[in-house]
Amino acid sequence: MAINFTQPQNRNKSYIRQVTSWVEDELPDSLEDAMVMVNELQCFEPGCAPLETVISILGPKSHVFKIFKPVKEVMPEEVITAVQNALNGTASQQQHIVQQIPPG
Repeated sequence: MAINFTQPQNRNKSYIRQVTSWVEDELPDSLEDAMVMVNELQCFEPGCAPLETVISILGPKSHVFKIFKPVKEVMPEEVITAVQNALNGTASQQQHIVQQIPPG
């Protein structure tokens, strides 16, 4: 996937904050110390959504997953479902990457 870093998306800050809040609200207590990052990325690959919302939950077991639409179009229900699917391991391979971080 090619990523375009040349055009900052400052107009999306409030949407990114909102999606981040929805993700944090959905996390179980065991992940209260996890870092949540939300980004909107432009994709140039054929068949790829032009803008994708990429959500990263960084902790002992990190999860990175996508919602295939611009961040301003993401709805709370989609975030809840995506977080649950990622944490339960039921997200599609295309949508979800898990990385186990070794201790210490």
